[in-house]
Amino acid sequence: MIDKTDTGSLDIKQINFRSSFIDKAVKLTQVGAYDYKLPFEVNHKQEMVLVSSPMKRKQVKKYIESKTGEKYTKKDYLKHSLITLLIFGVILFACSAVKYGYIVNKEPNSNVLEMSVRKSLIDIANDEFKNDGNYIYAESHKILDYEVKNNEIYVYIVANYGLFDKDNNELNSVDSKKGALTMIYMKGKNNTGIYELKEYKEDEIPDNLKEKANVNYEDTYFKEQLNSYCNK
Repeated sequence: MIDKTDTGSLDIKQINFRSSFIDKAVKLTQVGAYDYKLPFEVNHKQEMVLVSSPMKRKQVKKYIESKTGEKYTKKDYLKHSLITLLIFGVILFACSAVKYGYIVNKEPNSNVLEMSVRKSLIDIANDEFKNDGNYIYAESHKILDYEVKNNEIYVYIVANYGLFDKDNNELNSVDSKKGALTMIYMKGKNNTGIYELKEYKEDEIPDNLKEKANVNYEDTYFKEQLNSYCNK
């Protein structure tokens, strides 16, 4: 049973095995056929570490029967192999879950954030500016900062977006907006691999970023972004 925590990571609550599997695992461990300890040096200290050793069916059969006096059949061996695979699978899944939880908690990804803002600005331009087909929707932006609040990503940007006319592989504004925006995204990525825009607020960013928002949209940084839409 797996639960998803508030932070988006996975928490393994319970793993259910059939009782016959557990009985076999306990028996194999008790007689030493499954795991045993060997001395290893860890951080310059000798410690007894539990290890496993691959054994052929005949070796397992001989060992178990010598220790328990019970008949060890091919069916028992197959169960033993299945138990090993199940335990390995559980360990692998647990490691994957931890890795997944780490990746989720490391959100937002800066590259995905850039792509998300780019797409959002084009979508906003499509909604706000009517195009008769002769112009190009384009945008340029700069992310000033971002933060995660209440499982949402607040992205503070300056941007130039709207309708542009193409002239010798350069874009000139026909009808566009320039200014600061706060973009609010859902923390989880959507099925296209980017963050889903929940809402945006024009001319609204934190006070500590207002000085950084005073930019020159004619700078190469912004012009190159706009002109990249010439061939799209």
